[in-house]
Amino acid sequence: MRKKIIPLILSLLLMTTTVFLTEAHLSELSKEHMMKPSPMLQIYPTSYDFGNLFIGDRDETTFEIWNGACCYLVYSLTANCTWITVDPASGGSSGEHDLIKVDIDTSVLGAGFHQCDIQISTNGGNAVFHVSVNTSIAATPRLACYPSACNFGEVIRGTTASTNFGIWNCGIDVLSYSLSKTDNWILVSPMSGTSTGEHDTITITITTSSLSSGLHSGAIQITSNGGNKAFSFSINIKNPVPELAYTPQSHNFGSKEKGEIDHTSFKIWNTGIGTLSYTITENCNWITVDRTNGNVGDEPDLLIVTIDTTNITQKYNKCNILIDSNGGSGNFTVTVYVGVVYNNITVQQAYTLLTSTTNGIQIPIDVRYDNEWAAAHIDTPAPENPRHHCACSLSADEAVLQAFIELYQGKEIILYCSDGTRSLAIANVLVEHSFNGTIDIMIGGITAWIAAGYPTKPNMPPNIPVITGETRGKTGKVYQYNITATDVDSDDVYYYVNWSDNTSNQLIGPYHSGDVATLSHNWSQKGTYTVKVKARDIYGSESDYATLEIKMPKISASIVNQFLLRIFEKIHMFFLF
Repeated sequence: MRKKIIPLILSLLLMTTTVFLTEAHLSELSKEHMMKPSPMLQIYPTSYDFGNLFIGDRDETTFEIWNGACCYLVYSLTANCTWITVDPASGGSSGEHDLIKVDIDTSVLGAGFHQCDIQISTNGGNAVFHVSVNTSIAATPRLACYPSACNFGEVIRGTTASTNFGIWNCGIDVLSYSLSKTDNWILVSPMSGTSTGEHDTITITITTSSLSSGLHSGAIQITSNGGNKAFSFSINIKNPVPELAYTPQSHNFGSKEKGEIDHTSFKIWNTGIGTLSYTITENCNWITVDRTNGNVGDEPDLLIVTIDTTNITQKYNKCNILIDSNGGSGNFTVTVYVGVVYNNITVQQAYTLLTSTTNGIQIPIDVRYDNEWAAAHIDTPAPENPRHHCACSLSADEAVLQAFIELYQGKEIILYCSDGTRSLAIANVLVEHSFNGTIDIMIGGITAWIAAGYPTKPNMPPNIPVITGETRGKTGKVYQYNITATDVDSDDVYYYVNWSDNTSNQLIGPYHSGDVATLSHNWSQKGTYTVKVKARDIYGSESDYATLEIKMPKISASIVNQFLLRIFEKIHMFFLF
C-alpha cells in the first residue's frame, strides 16, 4: 500500500507544479503582450484658421506628422471637403517630421463660415487637423493667383526649366494686372492681362546657362487694381561636369598632450554630373589621411584624418590638406595645440599672484567691452594693476593684435572677461600668432572674482595734467608747450586744450599714460591768458583742469636798450643847444 501511495503523491506534485508554471508563463506572456512597444502619432499644430478670405481666393498652410515612440508609424489622411486638398495623403515615419501641406480653394464655397476636419488614421492612434475659413464676396476686382511658389529642384546648367501658375479675378468687374521680374535669366509670358473671372495661365521659364552652380531664388511681382501678390521660386543648378564639394572645411583638435593620437573625418562628394576623380596631398609629417585618391559618383566618400603629436615641437600647428580634382580644388585645414599653451587658474590663485611681486610680475588683462570695464574691473596694486584690451578689437584688427603682442611679448599675462569665454578665445588667437609669453586664464572671470569677495573698482579718471612752457612772451611768436598726465588704470588719454584767445579749442590724442604731448601756439594780441588743459581717458572719464597763466607781450632787453638810447640822444641834443 505504501508503495502505491508514494507514486501517487509524486504524480500529484508534478501536476500541481506544471499548472503553476503554466499560469506563471501565461502571466508573463500577457505582460509581454501588454508592454509590447508601438508607434505613437504626434501632430503639430492641431488646427489652422485661414481667417477672412474672398470667394475665389486660394491659400495654404502646413502641419507636421511624426512618430513619437518606437517602431514605424504608417499614416493616411482624409479630407471629406471638396475645397481642401492634402499633400501627401499618406506616408510613414520612424521619428522624422513629415510636412503636410493643406491647400484650400474657396471658389466652390458660398459666403459665410466654413470648417473641415482632416482625419488622420495611423497604427499609432488617430487624430484630427481642424481647418476653418470665413468667406465673403469681394465688391471690387480681386487678384487671385495659384500656386504662389515653385521649387524647380536640381537642374543641369545649360538647360531650361519652366512652370505655370494661374491669375484670375475673384471679385467683380475687370481685373487688370501686370508682372515684373528682376533678373534677365527669368522669362515671363504674358507680362500683363485682364480677367473678369477666367483663369489666365502665366508661364515662367528659367534659362540656366548664365547661372553658377548652387541654389538660386527669385520672385515675380504681380501688380493689379485688385491688390498685389508675388510668385516665388527656387532652383538648384548643377554643373554638367563633375564639381567638388566637401564638408567640413576644417577641424580644430584643440589642445593635446605631446604623443597623443587623434582622428577626425570629412566627406567629399560630387555636386555636378559624371564621376569626380580626386587626389589628396599633405606635407605635414604629423598628419596621415587614410586614402590619397578616389572617385565619387552619387555617394560621398568619407576620409579619415589622423594626427600624431609625438614629433611636434610648436605650440600651435596648422596644416592644409590639399584636395585636387577634375571638378575643382580645395583645402581641409587641421589645427592643434600641443603641450601647455595656457594655464587655467582660479580667482583665488589669480588674487595670490596679483597681490605680491615675490612670485614675479603678472599683468591682468581685461578683454571685455569698454562699458563693462568702465562699470567695474578687478582692483589690484601696481605694477600688477589691470589693463584693458577689448577682445572685439584683438580678434578683428590685425594691427591692434600685433601691437598687443609687441607690448606684452615675453611677459606673463592673466586674461579675464565676465565668465572665461572671451578670455579663452583671445588665448587661442595669441597662441596662433606665436605669442611667446605665459598666458593664464582666470576661470569664471570677474563674476567669480566678485563672488569670492575680491575688490573691484570703476574706471578712474586721469590725474590732473601738468603743462609747462613759456609764461611770458611776444605777440605773433610761436611757443611750444608740453602736456602730460598719468592714468590710474594705465589707459590711453586725450587732452582738451583751451588757449583762452578765442581760437578753436583742441582735442588731441590718444597718448599712452605718462607720455608727453607737445603743442605749439602763438597769441596775436596783447593780454593775459589762462591756458586750461584737462585729460580724458578712452572711456570718457575726465580729470579737473590744469591752468597756466601766459602774459603777452614781454619787454625784451633790446627794447629797453633802444628806449634808453633815445633818451640819451635827446639829452645830448639839449646840451648842444
